[in-house]
Amino acid sequence: RVADWCEPMITLSSNEATSALVALLHDRGLIRREGPPGADREVHNGLHTLLAQQGLGTLRLANTRPSGGWGNRDGAGVGQLQMTAWDTLRLLWRLQPTPAPWLPDGAAPLLPDSGREQVMAWLAAQQLNQVLSTSSLRHLPDWRAGIAGPFAHKTGTTESYAADAGRVELPDGGHCLIALTSSLGSCSAPHPAAACDWRIAQLGAAVEQWVATARAA
Repeated sequence: RVADWCEPMITLSSNEATSALVALLHDRGLIRREGPPGADREVHNGLHTLLAQQGLGTLRLANTRPSGGWGNRDGAGVGQLQMTAWDTLRLLWRLQPTPAPWLPDGAAPLLPDSGREQVMAWLAAQQLNQVLSTSSLRHLPDWRAGIAGPFAHKTGTTESYAADAGRVELPDGGHCLIALTSSLGSCSAPHPAAACDWRIAQLGAAVEQWVATARAA
């Protein structure tokens, strides 16, 4: 089932689960390739069409393999992924019940209520709190706190970049959406077990406080 792979992909950032979902997109015909082995090319990406209909025309998952390959380790030229912080924020917005101001009035929701609630529940079960929120890293020396309130989010990190995005629940019952991409990955981290520079967590805490203060004013 799709849900069997979505949950570990979101909560644990499982690359195995991500590959399984990419293979499923090919199997369902949302991505098609043709040509001889070693010279095949992508001829149709229905996923991009669906994203464009949501106003997410710059969000890309291109040049993947029917086997689920989506990164450079799967072959030369495999995995051309594009997702900015703004792309991510707009995608998160489409998972909320409020209408998106960039779409026509009355635009259909991205997911039915049950699907939207399930995705948000997976994001809330995030186990890698190590970028904008850092509760997973409290044991490290010189730990810096990040977002403190309930944070339904998804992280992505490598040696050269760190990303995080999600919905922050505020003390007054409101919420805000936040998304960040940065070049301060694990190579910039203050400790081998940290995912990125502590300044990213401090930025998350500052944004959370600023929004909460502005709402209370």
